[in-house]
Amino acid sequence: KETKHNHELTLTKYKEEFLSLVEERNELIEQQTLSLIEHQLEIEQLKKDNDQIREKSTEYKHVEIQTDDRQREKLLQMNNKLKRALQIIKDKIHRIVNEKPDLFNGIGEETNERLDHLISIVENQTTQIDLIQTEHQQQIKELQNSLLARQFELDNERQQHVLAASSTEDISPSIIEDYQIKIEQLEKTLIEKENEQILLHERLNEIELELRKILDDQNSTLMKYELLVQERDLLIEQQTLHSTESQREIEQLKKELLELKQSPDYQHIETQTDDRQHEKLVQINNKLKRIIQTFKEKIHRLVIEKPNLFDGISEETNERLDHLISIVENQTIQINLIQNQRDELEKQLRNEIKELERSLETTENELNYEKQVRSAQLVSAAPSEDISSSIVEDYQKQIDELEQKLSENNEEQSLLREHLNKVEVELKETKHNHELTLTKYKEEFLSAVEERNELIEQQTLSSTEQ
Repeated sequence: KETKHNHELTLTKYKEEFLSLVEERNELIEQQTLSLIEHQLEIEQLKKDNDQIREKSTEYKHVEIQTDDRQREKLLQMNNKLKRALQIIKDKIHRIVNEKPDLFNGIGEETNERLDHLISIVENQTTQIDLIQTEHQQQIKELQNSLLARQFELDNERQQHVLAASSTEDISPSIIEDYQIKIEQLEKTLIEKENEQILLHERLNEIELELRKILDDQNSTLMKYELLVQERDLLIEQQTLHSTESQREIEQLKKELLELKQSPDYQHIETQTDDRQHEKLVQINNKLKRIIQTFKEKIHRLVIEKPNLFDGISEETNERLDHLISIVENQTIQINLIQNQRDELEKQLRNEIKELERSLETTENELNYEKQVRSAQLVSAAPSEDISSSIVEDYQKQIDELEQKLSENNEEQSLLREHLNKVEVELKETKHNHELTLTKYKEEFLSAVEERNELIEQQTLSSTEQ
């Protein structure tokens, strides 16, 4: 039920993400249309500006100065923004270093080195949790097998004592009562086995129904994803054609602008000092961009390798870094809780095994005592003349028939359990394959989102250059 519930939650989440991606795709198409209109208007305006430049070279020089000033101002703004972003990252990493200094023993004060160490902590702790859980499951399985073995041993001991006691019985009124009790017990056991068999059939039907539902959901998800990929490819193709046409027009305008700059009327306005300041700002901005890009790539690599750690987290690098820090803080607590749970469960199972051993010893003592009492009674009591051997034979025949029927029922139940185990294995494999497929779709979904972002960024850069 938990697996089914988690599976439904996962499907609901991916359906929402698919709907979100389709909505973003529609918005992107609408923005592309608006961008195309704006692009045409800008091209017309640029053509008019070129005509005006040809007519008035002095006005062109003034416009060139203003353009350079605006570029310098934009570079300064970008420089300040990059510095603030880098400082925020440094502050967050410095905060977790102050809160948990033992996690950073032997690590230098470089922000880049601390971020690498933080990511390695998350990866190692996740691996450690998986190992602890695997070890936990193995220990539980071993203890359960030991528990089943002790129960089986107890049942065999009881059966052997019963058989040994029955072999020493002689024909007496108490023997008939024993036969009747044994017949009633066998009938009761047979009814319980039949009820258990009915429950196994119901469980088998539920598992087969769940298996069919998972397969249907998987096929539906595959069809929706393939349709979305086709629409995305078509959108990228349209954007490529649009970019090619825009590039051609821009190249033509650049060519005309270059011819105009090479004319005798064009004069260079910027001073050598402004050139150096502009170059210095560009170098600083490039350096800050590389640093922040390094942080983004490292965090993005962790997101790709372990996407389940970032479910429900947006693509903002700042939010991902906060989530990464919280994971480091919480995983240590989680490891301790898992270890405590494992110790408690192991203690509980060991107590149950000890209790079964005590119960087995008590039962053995009771059976031995009962055997001694019966032997003494049979020795001292003479067989009754009213008891006919035919009655005993009839009871024995009923017991044999019930035991035969019970044996057949056990055999049928064993076959049913074997079939149920096969279906459960098939269900687990199908769920595993479905999870792998969902993971693949998620990775391709992230890739599609990244391509969409790159497409938007290229479109923005193209508009800026124009």
